Order: sequence, then C-alpha cells, then structure tokens
Amino acid sequence: MRTPTWVLGYHGCDREVGEAVLTGETELLASKNDWDWLGTGIYFWENSAKRALDWAKYAKQHPEFFRVPVKTPFVVGAVVDLGNCLDLLEAGSIRIVKRAHEEMREVFSTAGSAMPSNEGLRWQQRAKSSIRSEFSLTPVSGP
Repeated sequence: MRTPTWVLGYHGCDREVGEAVLTGETELLASKNDWDWLGTGIYFWENSAKRALDWAKYAKQHPEFFRVPVKTPFVVGAVVDLGNCLDLLEAGSIRIVKRAHEEMREVFSTAGSAMPSNEGLRWQQRAKSSIRSEFSLTPVSGP
C-alpha cells in the first residue's frame, strides 16, 4: 500500500561498515538469513538510534548469528521513504497478508504439497528465539 510517509530509520552495524557507508565507499548489504523476520532486506529501527545501537551490541556478543562480525557497535541513520510498503499496522495490509496466505494454501493444496514451515531448523530457531527474547522486535519498514 502506498503510504506517503517518511521516517527516520537507524541501522546497527560495525563502525568500519558504517563509516564506509557514510563516505560512499560501500552500501549496506541486505540480510539473507532464513530466520529474518520480514525476509531479505536491510533492517532499520524506526525513530530509535538506541535500539539500533543495542542491536549492534547484541551482534557483537553473538557473532554466530551474523555474517559480518561487529567489532565496534555503530549506528547509521537514514531518512526512509516508506513508499510501497506493507504496513502491518494498517487494516488494509492485514487483509493483503490474509489473502496471500489463503492463495498460497490453495496453491500448495492443489499441488498436493505441504505448506512451508519453520520446523526442523534447530540452530535457526535458536537464533530467532534468542533474538526475539533479547529484543521485542516490531516490524518496521525496510527496503
């Protein structure tokens, strides 16, 4: 849904990465973990530099869950155009998710296949559980 809104977003990362982004030497890399809440993308904390810094500190303490190690926690701020995003706080977006789930269930049923599940991925589930218990994550817009 098109949301005409701009928000301040903060991304927790390693200082070396953050400074390279700020000088234009590189761009933030999309997270591609199987346990990422909203799929592949660059995640930002909306209006909370502290939460982004806490996240970077968590990444430093738990390097087993992160592709790029965090030696020195750092935060990069950005103005994010929510644009064509799925805002899970809006009723219209919830209807879209519900409809997509129903259609997906129908496709899998027609194909005689089981719906995908996160079951059986123990280390990924531990990572997700650990991260969720450390942070009460709220879906916020990302790319």
